[in-house]
Amino acid sequence: RLLDRGVIYGCSEYGEGYKHSVIEMPVVFAGGGCGRLARGVHARNEGGNIVDAHLTSLRALGLETESFGWNGGETSDHISGLLT
Repeated sequence: RLLDRGVIYGCSEYGEGYKHSVIEMPVVFAGGGCGRLARGVHARNEGGNIVDAHLTSLRALGLETESFGWNGGETSDHISGLLT
């Protein structure tokens, strides 16, 4: 029941560990966010920014945040296909 209401956000510090690259960083969302987060979906955000994932998790929790991030890492876009 807790996972039905909550959202767990997990990520790695590198996309390609052997290069210490921040490109293609994996992110895992677990939970349903009270029905706001789609389950069983794989989404690829090519050319996106990791803060898109942060904003997606905030919106999945019901926080109507217009934007997230600062200093070159701002976004107002969530990852499409993950929010219901």
